[in-house]
Amino acid sequence: MKFTVFLVVFSYSILLLLQAKGCTAFPDSWSKVIQELCTTFQQLPPQIVYGHHYTQQAVMDPMILLMPPVILWSPTEQFPHLFTRNVLVCPDCEKEGKTSHLTAVRWKDGAKGQRTEPRKIHGRDGIVFLVARVYRCVNSHEILATDPRVYQKQLPLSSTLLPFSLWHITGYTRDVQSQIVLLITAGLSISAVRDTIQQQQYNTFLRSQRVYTELAQLYTTNGQITFNDVKPFPSFEQYSSQLPKSITPSRHAITGLFLADFDNTKETYYNDMRATTIADSDSWLSCNHTFACAGEFDLLLLVSI
Repeated sequence: MKFTVFLVVFSYSILLLLQAKGCTAFPDSWSKVIQELCTTFQQLPPQIVYGHHYTQQAVMDPMILLMPPVILWSPTEQFPHLFTRNVLVCPDCEKEGKTSHLTAVRWKDGAKGQRTEPRKIHGRDGIVFLVARVYRCVNSHEILATDPRVYQKQLPLSSTLLPFSLWHITGYTRDVQSQIVLLITAGLSISAVRDTIQQQQYNTFLRSQRVYTELAQLYTTNGQITFNDVKPFPSFEQYSSQLPKSITPSRHAITGLFLADFDNTKETYYNDMRATTIADSDSWLSCNHTFACAGEFDLLLLVSI
């Protein structure tokens, strides 16, 4: 028994050590911007929000310009018409044979350290912060709005209508998935797709750098700040160190997203192909470097005779 307890504690300590080694402190400026977005939260369908503003504060702290975009996710407030009496049932209580409703109590916005930081998922221009509601029931169970037992089982939305797709550790926005599908269907290889997304993310960083330079010149010329108040813009490596190890989807993930999109649209694809291949005189389709149906082969035979 003692050995089992020691093993569990030791494993948990190693896990915390690896987590601490793999990431750096969450910038306070990002947490403050996220908290501000949460206080001005509007009950609208979830969409990507850019928290940075071209203000004097951004010149004093360039990390504000580099802050990733945010998705606020609170399904009971954003989709109230899809819930009976606008409530969620606590899955933990349901597992115990009880019934209780969940109430929104706060946001997972990074206000209280690393354990409260928002989830980081992949977007078109890099990482996106998925800031989720935290719900609590009368039995003190706390459930995140990103818990699959909430948004998959109790929210009757298809995966196409959700603005994100969550995997075990990471996740992806629908716009990056759409971009991946578009690039692959255009003929790019998986490696080329990854390189394209990576270059796009770097271009976004360079754009923020140019905006910062112009803002610094504007505020120093107007005399609102002095040259000494302007902080140096961080390098791409310094910026990346504030985020997960890889801000670009892996080749395996890109393949998975492409296949997931096909899985969501395969019925439409099958129906379109049936309409193409099933006609009065055609019963099968030949696929090689050209597409031909049985009726065309009959015509070719008559011409050759």
